[in-house]
Order: sequence, then structure tokens, then C-alpha cells
Amino acid sequence: MEFLIVFILGKGYCSFEDYLRSKDLSNARSRQKSDTIPLDAIACPLDTMLLILSAVAILTFIFNFVFGCYDGFGSTHIYFAISSAIASALFLWLLLHCDSRYFLDMNNRRIVYRLTFFAKLSESVLASFSNILSIELDSREVGDTAAGSWVYYLVVVKKDLTRVSISRSSYSKSGLPETGQLIADAVKCAFRVGNHIEKLRIMGL
Repeated sequence: MEFLIVFILGKGYCSFEDYLRSKDLSNARSRQKSDTIPLDAIACPLDTMLLILSAVAILTFIFNFVFGCYDGFGSTHIYFAISSAIASALFLWLLLHCDSRYFLDMNNRRIVYRLTFFAKLSESVLASFSNILSIELDSREVGDTAAGSWVYYLVVVKKDLTRVSISRSSYSKSGLPETGQLIADAVKCAFRVGNHIEKLRIMGL
């Protein structure tokens, strides 16, 4: 889904994403002395499902309008337009009430994951600070073309060498090293450049 948005909107989307990450970083720095520091929002199955459903509903509304211009707006087009508009608004409203992110719990010295949907809160512990070896910036090559594209994301590396992503994948690494260093300073561990995963190529393609 993010690849499609980047393909359509190009650099404008990346610049907007950089702005949002810089804003999140600034907010996190301002809260560094607080008990809980929220990190970057990440994708979860629930908000991914809501995003897909809202995209389908919006596309249905657009295509219904396009076909109505050619065929003439009958009762079927009107019903589709009303139902898809209501569905779009509903799914977008539900999406706005869904939040999924990691938090630095400074009191208990641990990283916790919280999924919030309306008043319902689900929380699980990722790792205690003492069990974290490092915070690392990983990169992965994606796309079907030979040139490919790179996505970047932050991971927590536990002492048993388990790697867990704690940020959403981004086509720009702007702001991620600063955020990673901020997390490493709070945890009191090292910040490093992590895995650089290239696509499997056959005869250089």
C-alpha cells in the first residue's frame, strides 16, 4: 500500500513523511524526561485491514461516479454511491481511532507495545532495557525492477540476537538515525547501522 502511494505521489509523499517523522522526533525529545516516550506509529493487522477496506470503498465510489457519467446515473449508481460513501467515512473514522506503536517505559525500564482501538488498550512487553543489545537501522531492497528501491526501519536487537522492528518501513531514512540514537540514549545501549538486505538477483537482474 505504501509503495503504491509513493509511486503515485512521488517525492511529495516522502517529504511529507520526513516532516511527520521530524515532528515525532521533536515531540519525543520534549518528552524525554517524562515517564513514557511514544515512538513512531507502526502498521498492525487491524489498521492495515481498515486502510484496505477504506481504499476499496473510496475506489468503489470513484469508479461508480466514472461509470455513471458514461451510462447515466440510475438507481443502482445512486445506491452504490451512497453505500460506498458511508463505508468510506466509517472505515476512515475507525482508522482514526486506531493507534499502534511502541513506548519507552522509563519507570520500569522496558519497551512496551500498545494497540489502542477506541477505549480498548492491549499492551505487551517487548524487552527490558537490560535485555537489549543495540538499536539498529536496517535497510531492505524492494520492488520488481532491476534498480529496486530501498526501505529503512529501526530494529531492537535483544541479547539473544532476536531482531524486532519498532518503526514503520520508510523509503527515506531521514530522521531515522536521530530517532534511533534517541532511543539508544534512553535505553543506554549502542546505536548501529544494521542489516543491509539486497534482493536475490539472477545473472545481475
